Amino acid sequence: MKADTLTIKARGWFDMADADKNGVITVDDFSLMADRIVREFPHADPKKIAAVKEAFADDWRRLAERADTNMDGQITREEFEAAVKAATPDDYSKATKRQVAEFEIADVDGDGVLSHHELARLLKAEGLDETSAFSVAAILDTDGDGVISKEEWEAASRKYFTGDDPFAGLLQRAVSSV
Repeated sequence: MKADTLTIKARGWFDMADADKNGVITVDDFSLMADRIVREFPHADPKKIAAVKEAFADDWRRLAERADTNMDGQITREEFEAAVKAATPDDYSKATKRQVAEFEIADVDGDGVLSHHELARLLKAEGLDETSAFSVAAILDTDGDGVISKEEWEAASRKYFTGDDPFAGLLQRAVSSV
């Protein structure tokens, strides 16, 4: 993958993860992101709510272990970009607990797939504007059947972090508008 594409992706993800927009990522940002998702889906099963909160806490711990090189409880943009660049495709080969938890809570009707509307709700809770959220939903619906399957969701995540594709630019533009 081109270094420029990876840098764009890392910057976009950092900007989304910096939920309080203070220029660093902390455990509080991950808690805030989880809370935003829970607020978007307030009628979700309590087990799904707990799974989202646990998954974001786990993601924070894994990220802090890899990226918080000075162990100050804050991850700077530079630390984050270095950690992303050091990751290998194997690091993204399986769905994370967070991906699974997000998919499950957003699947409001329980049909095992996400409609474009369900996914857009999730993406808006994560910080994307409505237009970008629906654009991303359309991109992730790779077979054009009007829904995003678990397989499409997981493949999109792997491709985002390991591929050299235009999705990075879309995310960067979407995050910049927040």
